[in-house]
Amino acid sequence: RKLFCKQKQKAEEQNRKPTRSTTRKTPKMKVAAATLLAMMAASVEADIYMHNPRGSNNRNCRTDNNKQRRNGNRLFDSQNNDNGGYSCPRAWPFDCYKYVDDGGAFNQCQNQNNNANKNMLNAVGDLVNPAAVNTDMMYYYSGSELSLEWTAQHGMGTNSEVVADIVVQYACQDTLTDNCADAPAGANPYVADPNGQQCVARDGTPVRVADGNNGLNAEATDTIPDNANDQDDMRYGRHETFAYYQECKNRERNQGLWAADQDLNGNDARTTRQNPNANRNGLECPEESEYYPYWHYSPWKDVAVVTNDAARCTLYQTESQNVKGKGRCNCNGNCNGNGNQPNNAQACAAVAGAEWVEDAAHGLPPPECLVGAYSRQNHLGNVGAGANAAGYNWTLPEVQTEQTCVLRIRYNMTSTDFGGVPQTADARLNGAQSPLK
Repeated sequence: RKLFCKQKQKAEEQNRKPTRSTTRKTPKMKVAAATLLAMMAASVEADIYMHNPRGSNNRNCRTDNNKQRRNGNRLFDSQNNDNGGYSCPRAWPFDCYKYVDDGGAFNQCQNQNNNANKNMLNAVGDLVNPAAVNTDMMYYYSGSELSLEWTAQHGMGTNSEVVADIVVQYACQDTLTDNCADAPAGANPYVADPNGQQCVARDGTPVRVADGNNGLNAEATDTIPDNANDQDDMRYGRHETFAYYQECKNRERNQGLWAADQDLNGNDARTTRQNPNANRNGLECPEESEYYPYWHYSPWKDVAVVTNDAARCTLYQTESQNVKGKGRCNCNGNCNGNGNQPNNAQACAAVAGAEWVEDAAHGLPPPECLVGAYSRQNHLGNVGAGANAAGYNWTLPEVQTEQTCVLRIRYNMTSTDFGGVPQTADARLNGAQSPLK
């Protein structure tokens, strides 16, 4: 979301607000005559609203909370208005809503969709009772074209009053699956052992619990706990993996970034200018979600960057992990703990038994980079001079087997009305030296 910072951890970054609306949508891909992509919850990050596919804004299925989402940190750090986003198609009381006028049928249906522990769901989140009603996902054929549409509140494109990028990314089972626990010492934390237990991305399945109350995450709107025992509980939504989040906690944050006058209360990659207290939002890594292109591994694959300045395109395309591997310090268990894992090769070499390794590129073409159409501030409507919504036509990637995927949109913007504030800054302008206080 900010300008790339090199491995020495002191490059300049753009002084832009990471307005994040990860409209994450969860699709799937299947192999048939053509291959299908099934989308899970779309994810949108702050003051941008995805309308096709329908962005969750961290919602799940419950809609009777005065139309407001219940948990804005369920899967990711969505800084959008609580009224934004789209709920899943399952109406309250979920599978049995159609029987509300028939008490006997309603109670029977509730019993069939009822259990008080995580064993009520299978490995993909479907209720295991044969009489239960499960909600189908949206499916898309790989190779087909999906028209993405969104609205961005603070302006975009050729609007001279903002500096802004919209980054479109997706991730599928190959990067969103782990073995439900932290990786063993020395193992690659981003690659699941195919012979071990598999925990996958999912929206979280609402259920009717046996005691009839809202405990046990019955509405599937709680944030998944940060422990291994709950990773296979499909009532919790999950995008990034548990192992990925542990790596984020271990890794030293980039000390060269501009933090303005913020007091960053931590030394690991969870602690950023936008998240100074290392608050948890699902299992996403705050540093990765707020800076683009990121200088360490990311499970997210780049589709496109819609910018206001084509001069930034070369940077985005050459530093994308689609085409470039990212370094990591493999400490073999010798530098675990909050921020104890070095974030550069030189510091890694000073740790006994550690080695600097490279996580491979995703092996995809660089993201398309294009200048977006003009949109004005405080206008959640069409853009440019015509009657079209802001968007991007995405040709879905080819896959060989059915895949569950998540789509993410990131909106990074800076207003140009702050006179005297540079658009690039680094740690030399932190604290008392910050032009913003």
